[in-house]
Amino acid sequence: MRMKSTLVAIAVAGLMTPVAAPGWSGDTWAGITRATIKSNADLMIDSTWVPKNTFTNFQYGSTYQNYSQGVTYKGVAYSQNNPQENWSQFYTAVTGTAGGAVGYGNDCSGFVSICWRLPGRYTTYAFEAQLGTYWTSLGDVGSSAAVALLPGDGINRESSHIILFLNYEGTGIRSMEQTPDNAQRRSWSYSALANYRPIRRLQITDAPLISADGLCQAADVGDPLTLSISATGTAPLKYQWRFNGADISGATASRLAFSAAHLTNAGNYLCVVSNANGNATSKVSSVTVYPPQTTVFLDDFDSNTLADWTVNKSSTDTRVTFNYDYSAMGIAAAPHSAGGTTRGVRMEANLTGGAVAALSLSPRNQGFSGDYRLRFDMWINVNGPLPGGGTGSTEFLTGGIGTAGNRVQWTGTGSSADGCWFSADGEGGAGDTSTTSGDFCAYLGAALQSPAAGCYAAGTDSSAKGNLNTYYVTAFPAGSPAPGFQQGSYSQQTGTTAAGTVGFGWHDVIIARRGATVDWVIDGIRLATITNAAFAASNVFVGYWDAYVSISDNPNLSFGLVDNVRVEVPAVAPVITTQPQCASVWPGSDVRFSITTTGTLTLGYQWQFNGTNLNGATASTCSRTNVQMNDAGTYSVVVSNIAGIVVSTGAVLVVVQPTPPRFDGLNVLPNGQLRLEAGCLPGHYALETTTNLVHWTELTNFVTTGATFQHVETETNATRRFYRLRQIP
Repeated sequence: MRMKSTLVAIAVAGLMTPVAAPGWSGDTWAGITRATIKSNADLMIDSTWVPKNTFTNFQYGSTYQNYSQGVTYKGVAYSQNNPQENWSQFYTAVTGTAGGAVGYGNDCSGFVSICWRLPGRYTTYAFEAQLGTYWTSLGDVGSSAAVALLPGDGINRESSHIILFLNYEGTGIRSMEQTPDNAQRRSWSYSALANYRPIRRLQITDAPLISADGLCQAADVGDPLTLSISATGTAPLKYQWRFNGADISGATASRLAFSAAHLTNAGNYLCVVSNANGNATSKVSSVTVYPPQTTVFLDDFDSNTLADWTVNKSSTDTRVTFNYDYSAMGIAAAPHSAGGTTRGVRMEANLTGGAVAALSLSPRNQGFSGDYRLRFDMWINVNGPLPGGGTGSTEFLTGGIGTAGNRVQWTGTGSSADGCWFSADGEGGAGDTSTTSGDFCAYLGAALQSPAAGCYAAGTDSSAKGNLNTYYVTAFPAGSPAPGFQQGSYSQQTGTTAAGTVGFGWHDVIIARRGATVDWVIDGIRLATITNAAFAASNVFVGYWDAYVSISDNPNLSFGLVDNVRVEVPAVAPVITTQPQCASVWPGSDVRFSITTTGTLTLGYQWQFNGTNLNGATASTCSRTNVQMNDAGTYSVVVSNIAGIVVSTGAVLVVVQPTPPRFDGLNVLPNGQLRLEAGCLPGHYALETTTNLVHWTELTNFVTTGATFQHVETETNATRRFYRLRQIP
């Protein structure tokens, strides 16, 4: 036994010598940062050592690990029986022959105890049994997939094994741990962690760490908009939001809310989080704000509109059902269904053939120019059991713009896909790092866009198309169960979908063109943006695609739904092309003001008198009858639609005290003719003459707006007559 103890000291001394003992001195229960935990683990994992002698005394249960003289090893060697209680004793034991009291053992639990700087070595059983002492539970056993783990958190299996979380990786995690060979990093699937409990060391005094960055968002003008981040670290945490690089006054909480989005809110946001230990800066969250929209195409499928659509199929092994009542599958009305109707389009692919299949639907004889967007309600149904789904459960709902509308949108053999389009599956069954597929994918024609192209809001790493990417987990955090009817009718419909998926729920989908840029948005969260897109066509499509040859083990449960498909274009604010005109009238007269306008319908009108709304004056014209002196003033109109408002110029109404018309001059011209001049208020008048003041004869009549009236009388005896002006009603 003495010889074995000596060999242990010799073997590990080579590993630990480069590390100064003071870096670990103390080992008292106190605050620790995650960076330190990771540094401690990295030290034990990345150190290399060369035994000076060959030995076989590193015990693991009833077995021993052998290490050969002169061979380089990486990572601390495994032993369950090192009799040390703290770092000082451990360091002394591995660099000398004195030994020490029982405590730290350099096995998996000892690895965590050292990395966490606990006051003594704890067994895996102790980690489970003593929750609430130096550590706390983050969730139930088997909940690791659903917990937002941070570097340095533990995952423990009672009396078996404990590991430290490093990062998420594909369909599982990467760990830092001690295994029978040595300390190392290792990948785990979530299924392999089914019997493990996530735990966290207490008294972590971290500088801030962003645990969930904000999401890129899109909203219409007037919609509420909220940005948020999640951060950990020693309290108190301070927050400062920035917009396009500048601090936002008063924006000092983890959430930044706008009650109604404006076009000026579009731009880039980030948040700086700080505490006494340091600061952290979130990733940029970009915000797009769309101008008000008007609908130029709509189909709610409340009747059978098959004749209005072109159905393109890759094969006959597909099916589409218009006017389908999806309530028969326990599915509630789509969010944009008027009156709660439950009729839509059901799409299915790869029903029996065992081959990749797809179908695409485009409205007949439609084309859209300029900026426009396709919008629809989406539901993806999945055959269970969940979260993984049954055989053949991974199928995709698709949609896009800029298509000719006469082809199947897929990447299958002979594909002629066009335009910009996108696909999403319901249960996250596509490979998270696959180069040929993904749970959330963007396409230009038949070309799948890679994360490296920078079009995915989830980032540029290989997981940017996979549902377990933190972006999608943050966007769609809660797994969803099948509707109650399906659970009761099909025994396989158990469990819930994985985080980061969109199955079993209605989702609002927008695919919007802005110039040469195309956005893909689900529930207000931007998932992808394609820039510098070229469009050879102008139609839209929705579709369904089974990209795998495996057939669903229950075709009744594998389908996609769309409802309330519409195409929207930016609304045009009203413009007044003819302003209301001023008027001058006598009391008792009638007057009518009017304007002409352009702009997206429906236009609203509200006439005002001296700035106050006139009841009932809500047309493009405003009539006033039997006006009196108190009706004199300024008349204007406010014109509005969903895109904005415009106010007309003011039309002044003058109401005069009536005075009779008068002759301002009677002049005999050199040729003997008589010229009469008269001043008149605006109106219609008759000029009359007589020789006896009894019988009057009309010489002429005229309409004037108030100018001086002149008339030349050609009769030779004009100076021997009487003349008068009479207003004609």
